[in-house]
Amino acid sequence: MAKIICFISKARGTGKTLLTVMTAIAAYKFAQQKTLVVDTMADQTATRLLQKKIPALDTATGIDLLTTTITTFQQQVIQLQASYDYIFLDATTADGLALADQVILLTAADAFALRSAQRLQASITPIKFSGIIQTAIFDRIDVIQPSKDIAPQDLFSLPLANLGGFTDEHRRSGIDIDDEDDEFAWAYFAEVFNELTERSAFITANGSLTGFTYTPKYVDDTGITAAGYALTF
Repeated sequence: MAKIICFISKARGTGKTLLTVMTAIAAYKFAQQKTLVVDTMADQTATRLLQKKIPALDTATGIDLLTTTITTFQQQVIQLQASYDYIFLDATTADGLALADQVILLTAADAFALRSAQRLQASITPIKFSGIIQTAIFDRIDVIQPSKDIAPQDLFSLPLANLGGFTDEHRRSGIDIDDEDDEFAWAYFAEVFNELTERSAFITANGSLTGFTYTPKYVDDTGITAAGYALTF
């Protein structure tokens, strides 16, 4: 039975669609998981991005795309869950909260955004809440200090702003990658998926993230690890 994963944000430009699509590709390419990307958004950004990153999508055997409405997806969800390991859902915050098995919050690293994220977190049951990724929506922010207002186990190990292979424009808009062969970027998304799976297992065993710790496998603050360089796309 597939887990439904949803990245959500109260603000635009934090990288919701980017993380949805690229983490789904990482699950398929690097972890050999049968994966579905469900695009329910009117602008269909996820659809365009996935088709660009995997031009042979129609013949790929491990990743599929469904461009649909949230109502249609709700009607199909039981059947779809039986056919995949993971379903990555690009949807509005309300729809994502209602349908996802795991929810990851995206927030900019400023006080207003963090308070908004904390209020949103309070509405998510601990069994669904999988953590927070801080992202940059400003010019030339390459390092984000973890917020002291968020419990350490709630923050993913790497903020989105550390993706040095992203151009400023793309990093802000959260739509595309400047160089699709960028090793650091792919190692990052493999890291996000790996950490997501460990968080999921911990929540299943313990009921929440309280006490969770994670050691990066593919990329850390010093760069790509040996395991990261061993990834082949």
